[in-house]
Amino acid sequence: MRLAALMAALLVAGLLAACGEDEAPERSASNGGPAVKSDTAVFADYGGTTRSARGAAFFEPFSSQTGARVVSADADPAKMQLFAERGRAEWDLLDVDGWDLVRFSRAGLLRELPAEVTRTDLVPEEFRDVAAGGYTASVVIGHGTGEDAGAAPTTWADFWDTERFPGKRGLPSFPYMAVEAALLADGVPCAELYPLDFDRAFAKLDEIRDDTLFWDSFGQGAQFLAQGSVAMTLNTNSRITILRDQGLPVDLVWNDALLLPWTGMAVPKHAPHPDAAFALLDVMSQPEQQAQFARLTLYGPTNSKALDLLDEATLDRLPNSPEHAEMACQIDPVAASEQLDDYSERYTKWLAEG
Repeated sequence: MRLAALMAALLVAGLLAACGEDEAPERSASNGGPAVKSDTAVFADYGGTTRSARGAAFFEPFSSQTGARVVSADADPAKMQLFAERGRAEWDLLDVDGWDLVRFSRAGLLRELPAEVTRTDLVPEEFRDVAAGGYTASVVIGHGTGEDAGAAPTTWADFWDTERFPGKRGLPSFPYMAVEAALLADGVPCAELYPLDFDRAFAKLDEIRDDTLFWDSFGQGAQFLAQGSVAMTLNTNSRITILRDQGLPVDLVWNDALLLPWTGMAVPKHAPHPDAAFALLDVMSQPEQQAQFARLTLYGPTNSKALDLLDEATLDRLPNSPEHAEMACQIDPVAASEQLDDYSERYTKWLAEG
């Protein structure tokens, strides 16, 4: 009898749980925003300062308004194709560079966003229906400013000039903006950067190979500069500015910075909780939340209305402030996507030959 009673209780509990799931109240994180029934959203990113900043700027407001929690995971764009082939996905949202987003979108690997998700106007119109809530960043020259640092560089040509500007250089051990920097250093005008001339770029990279330390992460690249292992390094504007804010003798060069004009947060085709993903994206695209993320990370917003909410001191530290955007060389994510495989293959081979 006790066994029968227990089984009956479990059956009733299961039925109640099933009914509760089907009849879960819909919540919205913003007026007119997407409704949420799921209690979880899995967000895949690359960790570091952006992950902690997303928690404060995006995840906490979203959770407080909807009751749904956000779980962070480590992103790996290479898994996207594998997920699609298997008809499943482990993530609800993925932090995607512009060139990867172009490829994923055109391959049909992403969910189209419902009309209720706020669009971010600095994303090209072709991709606004699959990408929102992103940011902008610049890849810059970070350099030392101590007593022994000598003259400060002003161009990528200076980065390559180890006679006038002695010392080791820092470059990534993975394909990321080194080819573009090499071409600018060799005199290619920004407007003629694409399609990338790999032969010319790698001939230029050969000139500083013996003077280069290769780093495996942006954090390690910043550490090389902070500890004086390199005199200059390629890195993101945020990484170098944070070192400077900590009182270290370093600075960055905004002139000819390689401006990544937009990234996007995208929903994989087979996301397990798309309703929560859409609602979170709407929060991440709001001007107020975009402005807060910019304050915390020093990466720029992709909703231009957020720029109006930032004071001059903050704008002076962002990659897509009017002043810095005018000085920069803007990367073309669409053109970059078309050469991405060749870029990766050539750079990996070049590193191995060293």
